[in-house]
Amino acid sequence: MAFADTRSSGRIVNGEISMFIVSDRDIITARQQARAFADRAGFHPSDSIVMSTLISDVARSVLASSKRASITIQLINDGSRRGIAIFAAGEAKNGHNSSQSGAQLSSQLRIQSELSRLETKHVADEFEVFAGAPRGVSVKIIKWL
Repeated sequence: MAFADTRSSGRIVNGEISMFIVSDRDIITARQQARAFADRAGFHPSDSIVMSTLISDVARSVLASSKRASITIQLINDGSRRGIAIFAAGEAKNGHNSSQSGAQLSSQLRIQSELSRLETKHVADEFEVFAGAPRGVSVKIIKWL
């Protein structure tokens, strides 16, 4: 996921919301936006809370190893069911330099491990984590209604 030059502050466009995360304050905003988005999508209130918690955990983990994180939430439909797709990406702290220190790679692998443990809680229906230089950490999560 590429980062734009301007920052979006939770703008909803055609069933999609995108935002940058650079601080704990942004994580709180992302959590609130995710819950409201899931409510509007028709998720059960308890599922909306789970989704907002998941967004918070993912954003915090990705931001820990990144300069900044980007979160996009989309309404999805595969014909027989509706759901929400969450895409999170963190820009590697070393930018686009192809040489990455062992400490940075270790940090990204730790984040990948932390995020993978979230999957075992059976919160998401689909869950993928990618980590590596120079792109940083990327996460894809899908939750069906």
